Amino acid sequence: MDDKPKPKTLYKFRSWVNDWNDPDNPEKNLHRTLLTERKLWVPKATDLNDPFDCCIPFRYDRLPEEKFKGRLIGLLPPAMPMAQRAELAEARVRELEFKNQAKLRKFLEESALNYREKHGILSFSTVKDVPLLWSHYANAYRGFCVGLDFSLFTGVLHEYFTSTGKPYQEAWVTYVKTFPEIVPSEDLDDEEDYEKFLQLFTAKSKHWDHEEEYRYVFMDAGGFSLNLTPQCVSEVILGSEMPEAHKEEVTKVAQEQFPSAQLLQAQRKFDSFELEFVPV
Repeated sequence: MDDKPKPKTLYKFRSWVNDWNDPDNPEKNLHRTLLTERKLWVPKATDLNDPFDCCIPFRYDRLPEEKFKGRLIGLLPPAMPMAQRAELAEARVRELEFKNQAKLRKFLEESALNYREKHGILSFSTVKDVPLLWSHYANAYRGFCVGLDFSLFTGVLHEYFTSTGKPYQEAWVTYVKTFPEIVPSEDLDDEEDYEKFLQLFTAKSKHWDHEEEYRYVFMDAGGFSLNLTPQCVSEVILGSEMPEAHKEEVTKVAQEQFPSAQLLQAQRKFDSFELEFVPV
């Protein structure tokens, strides 16, 4: 889908204070546990901070009516007898009145919401020196950033797939100026259709292009943690405005959990609107 080279390092910006909790355990900080427990949280697509993210509908309404009906059959449980699936699809087409724009829009929005609720999204930036990232995701420079070695993190993902059997896909995010219209293939088994489906989760507004995002889409999964190995974290970076007490805590934890990681301090450059990073 994308010929752009794979990144070498994946960056995750986090807050050390308790600003986002596990809903089942309010005392547990899902940002902090990235360091303290080597656990990386994978949210559902519905939990992303951009309300436009993963809300692109598959434009089934752009298909010929008979092809639309065929796609509806494909969306129904495969264990259901074909005759029953065909009957339900026929009834759904009649219910939507196919050309009734209001009903079709509701159907498309519900379909998009269903995708968001079913799948997990793990987002990374591939840059660490963009001030907006520290401002938005690292508690206004008071948090921290973790750099993951891409090749070693791939091993973590392989272990996830081996243990769960659930697939995942990865891709660079594509930044677009206009809201995309993604029309599914007429045939469900078309190889191109899967590429189009992935676009629903990897297209974002041009407003976000400073993030240079690389993301993973977890099929039928979300709201869980990946267990990191000590070796896959290559950098731990302290925010330029992190309080001294937090610096001591983070430094201690990072050295215990990721002893091979480079520990860096972000700081503002003296004569420009840029950040630089120095060893701690």
